[in-house]
Amino acid sequence: MAATGAIRSPACQNGHHDTSHHGGNAEKKAKLAKINRFHTTQFAYFLERLKSVREGEGTLLDNCMIVYGSAIADGNAHSHYDPAGAVGGPRG
Repeated sequence: MAATGAIRSPACQNGHHDTSHHGGNAEKKAKLAKINRFHTTQFAYFLERLKSVREGEGTLLDNCMIVYGSAIADGNAHSHYDPAGAVGGPRG
């Protein structure tokens, strides 16, 4: 944790919160994209792991519904309109 309480990511050593307030700065926007790529890659890895575990007639993923997303669409503008999200599992 940084002194501000911001979470640091293995994908970028700057705090996620500070990076999300990029102010149009191309370097911060590139770092934010790197953080987002890391998080979505981890989500995909988690789904694959669930899919690899046999459970009954199917897999653990077959018996789960996993929701991934954010409460904010644009951290720089503090916009809550139309945030991205994904659902994994048989209902996703």
